[in-house]
Amino acid sequence: MNNTSTSGGKSVFVAGISGLYRNISAQLRLDGANGYNKFIFIKKGSGKCMIDGVTKGFGTNTVIYVPDSCPHHIDLGINTQACAISIPTEMDFNLPIEPVVFALNTANDITTMAQMFDAALQEFNSGNPAADMAIYSYTGLITVNVTRLLAQQSDCVKLSAAQRLMHKFSHLVEDEFFSGKGLENYARTLGVTSTHLTRVCQQLNGQSASHFIQDRIISEARRLLLISNAKIQDIASDLGFTSAAYFTRFFTTRLGMSPKEFRQSRDQFRKNLSRESLLTDIAV
Repeated sequence: MNNTSTSGGKSVFVAGISGLYRNISAQLRLDGANGYNKFIFIKKGSGKCMIDGVTKGFGTNTVIYVPDSCPHHIDLGINTQACAISIPTEMDFNLPIEPVVFALNTANDITTMAQMFDAALQEFNSGNPAADMAIYSYTGLITVNVTRLLAQQSDCVKLSAAQRLMHKFSHLVEDEFFSGKGLENYARTLGVTSTHLTRVCQQLNGQSASHFIQDRIISEARRLLLISNAKIQDIASDLGFTSAAYFTRFFTTRLGMSPKEFRQSRDQFRKNLSRESLLTDIAV
């Protein structure tokens, strides 16, 4: 194991995060595969996360780990403060195989976890010699600590049929959300009716299956509009829309502004983000 926080040209990325803004950082993207496995420690506040097709809430002193390959979407409450560590998939850590969401219960566990995340963040922002080595070490310690805490939990729960279906559905959406396929196509692939799929999705996520698919499309549309200067018609095509006009209507209905208006907000967003970064508060 190399004693460095870089691998294949990538580095472990550490940042303070907040629910106040929405993130455009590729490393901090919390809504799908981006080449990074992610640890998140919720220091204050609450939110909800969809992981493997199942949505659950979380509060202060919660540890979240999401493998890059696992479909997910993490929403932080507007006053939530957290710290995230994004680890390139190429990097050699003995990370958990499955996603993790659990609240810390003891003062000692909370203090230990907070200190490790804070130390990693301080090193990332310091510019000190050998900071990469320190970040790598703290990330390793966090991994060890999470592994030990998981070993103490004996409540291994078998997935229900509904959870298994949503697991398959979420992975299918992650693979094909840009294809332009409708709900009926997804249901047919999964061997169920669209009515049943919607009922299960409503039960486990509080939204319809169609809305679940649309959320993933909107998330990618926002990302592409913010990080690139690609033409709107090209983005529409990449996301499976038959026309730019159809994409614009869909986007405007969901977000209350057109893709063009959303992109125009980018410069102001970055100005706000630059101000907030003085407080090590990077948006998610």
